[in-house]
Amino acid sequence: MCEELERILFIEIENDSVIVVSTHGIHGPHPVSLFLCEIYEKLRNKFEYGKDERAFFNYEDPHGAWILLKDYFQKTNFLKNTTLQDFEEYRSRYEIASEFKKGESARLYEIFSPLEAIAFKTVSKKIEQYRILDKETIDNTAFYPDIFHYDSCRTMIDFVFALVHYLVFNNYKITQCNHCGHLFAVKSLKEKYCNRNSPFTEYEDYSCKEAVKQITDTFEKRRKNEYDRLRKRAKEYGINSKHEKIWLDFCSMCDEYKDRIKKGASVELLMEYKAFLYDSSNVRPKYARIKDY
Repeated sequence: MCEELERILFIEIENDSVIVVSTHGIHGPHPVSLFLCEIYEKLRNKFEYGKDERAFFNYEDPHGAWILLKDYFQKTNFLKNTTLQDFEEYRSRYEIASEFKKGESARLYEIFSPLEAIAFKTVSKKIEQYRILDKETIDNTAFYPDIFHYDSCRTMIDFVFALVHYLVFNNYKITQCNHCGHLFAVKSLKEKYCNRNSPFTEYEDYSCKEAVKQITDTFEKRRKNEYDRLRKRAKEYGINSKHEKIWLDFCSMCDEYKDRIKKGASVELLMEYKAFLYDSSNVRPKYARIKDY
């Protein structure tokens, strides 16, 4: 017997967190900066790379959601150039059914079952005026202005495009984290790092943004120690000695790495810099005394 496909009853987004209420339960909260991007990457892994991905695939037509999302992301350069009108055109083309409201809290699901909550919510008609392209009216409302509510997501296409609408409406752009390499949503492309846990060894408890700072601070302490040691050795042996060259080469390489890291501290680049600072032939191992080096 086939497992019943999951259907989304509604999605609510508040304070940049996504709550999904489906026929199988309540999911979340998910960070809005990551949720659609994680779905996109899992769809890509499943349908483009053939990887075994289990999440998000119990909805109707996940392959259709991948085709639509891939097409939309490519044409809008990861949502950097898209508009609400673009969204409306896609909504009509794909017959997307989800309806949008802004300003109405659905916190009723905390005390009711999902079906009871959705039934109870139909009593309220306060925000029927707030619909998909009425941005000026929506922005001026004082009735829970930061809550977005999406009803009747029949398929996964509806589901992902409800999330797309939220990002487009709120001027998010999708970019790649310069540390872990995964996609995330930002309001300013000046943001380089996402809030996922860093994949860098021993810094997995930090977000990518926090990890980059912690790692570079640690590396800078190591660099200063080696700089002082090599400079003293160069001064001891004088100009044009091999020790002066070692010191100058060390300074040059560190400057190059630091410039590259400022542009984007990828895990690979940080690992490369770490190997240079701790394991290259001209630096002192932790156990070596300066006198005998």
